[in-house]
Amino acid sequence: MNTVEFSLSEFCRQTRQAIPLLQSMDLRFTEFGDHRLRVDMPLAPNINDKQTGFGGSIAALATAAGWAIVSLMLKSRPHRYDVMVTESHMRYLAPATCNFYAIANVSDSAMATFNQVLDEQRQGRITLQVMVEQDGKQVAVYTGTYKVIQRVSQ
Repeated sequence: MNTVEFSLSEFCRQTRQAIPLLQSMDLRFTEFGDHRLRVDMPLAPNINDKQTGFGGSIAALATAAGWAIVSLMLKSRPHRYDVMVTESHMRYLAPATCNFYAIANVSDSAMATFNQVLDEQRQGRITLQVMVEQDGKQVAVYTGTYKVIQRVSQ
């Protein structure tokens, strides 16, 4: 999995360039492997008037983490795909009072089913959960559905 780890920094650079909001939030893709992605974000550029994490930044972090794990997992497939969020739900559990991060996971069985649908239909949907945490404590839980469409070769 060294090629995936090596490409994570390039993926981070390309994504931050393509989505300027992620650069403004100082979002960092820090760990990827075994169908798990960690995305870190500092509190300072994402603070609200109460000196805690801004809810919009937390939602953007979780949405980006979900999008990114699906995008990264699709890199092992022979085709290129467009990934877009189609539905999301955010539940805030506690204020973020220091730097925080998102953990996105996709189970082996969910990914196997998703890959089978993509093989048969060239598009599909996957729903996943993202946990937003600080120091190992949950701050928020996000559920997002992402639509994936195979790009047409030109």
